[in-house]
Amino acid sequence: MLKVEGLSSGYGNLQVLWDVSLGVGRGEVVGVFGPNGAGKTTLLRTVSGLNKPTAGKIYFEGVEITAKSVRERTMLGISYVPEGKRVFPQMTVRENLMLGASTLSDPDKVRKRLEEVYEIFPRLKERMNQYASTLSGGEMQMLTVARGLMANPKLLMLDEPSFGVAPIYVSRIFKLLKELNVEIGLTILLVEQKVREALKLCGRCYILESGRVVLEGEAADLERNDYVREVYLGI
Repeated sequence: MLKVEGLSSGYGNLQVLWDVSLGVGRGEVVGVFGPNGAGKTTLLRTVSGLNKPTAGKIYFEGVEITAKSVRERTMLGISYVPEGKRVFPQMTVRENLMLGASTLSDPDKVRKRLEEVYEIFPRLKERMNQYASTLSGGEMQMLTVARGLMANPKLLMLDEPSFGVAPIYVSRIFKLLKELNVEIGLTILLVEQKVREALKLCGRCYILESGRVVLEGEAADLERNDYVREVYLGI
């Protein structure tokens, strides 16, 4: 579904990614791990169109999208959930969710999608008329994920969904992502610092360090890798 070839990207004169290549197959959950500053967020921002690459190409469902805008990529089915609890605090839960459906033009489809998201997140339905600022940290994170789902994506890209979230909500979020993948076949590209938990969710993974892919493979194989066990799992 997603193919990245020789991607280099950064911010102005600061290059962060160097010749990165990776792929995500339809229905897969693929993880990207690495230390802070490795370029993980830059990778997702570049795939989503927020950052412009200095080299390389990006393909989605066999079509090159390297030069397409963020909106065009969203309409193709790519949804990006950035790091942190990025909610609009003075808007209600429902209003936050409706922003995620801005690329859907059919009101009936929007209503149906909202109902589907409420089924996935019953807690958000209970709080749909509350201001987002009144939610707990875990609920805010769920709202950011739910808003990403409102666009009815084919590919959901998440940047550290466990960041700043209490452990009980971390397990719920990972359980939810697993259910979305298994039950509706949602394809997921996941950047995450909680490597141990993420390895249980992902089928394949990439290790990114200093802007380059240094390891890739099946999650089970990486879990047994001595370097990964020492550096990322603390074993």
